[in-house]
Amino acid sequence: MPVGFQGVAKDYAGAGSTGGCDYLSNPATVSQYELFRRTLDPNGNPVAWKGCVETRMSAQEQTWLNNNWGASYAAATDYDASDTPPTTSDPASLFVPYFWPDEPDYSPYT
Repeated sequence: MPVGFQGVAKDYAGAGSTGGCDYLSNPATVSQYELFRRTLDPNGNPVAWKGCVETRMSAQEQTWLNNNWGASYAAATDYDASDTPPTTSDPASLFVPYFWPDEPDYSPYT
């Protein structure tokens, strides 16, 4: 179990249930950046991301965050519609790795 998560058993139906998976009870406390940092290959080395990414923010979205949440984005570039390379000096330019949500695998009979 990754640090920062707490596993919660979901197998309420007993030994005959096929729904014996766990879920993470506090995913809101860990960002996608942290999950990406924790993603390792079978040898325990960090992976180079080759998956999907979330859409970057437009200048309008950055301005909204500045005005409503006290963020400090430059709000000069529509990153959602540009190929501007990401840079660590501008957080809005970074690509956020997208992790497909796990779907339940419960038996309809339990």
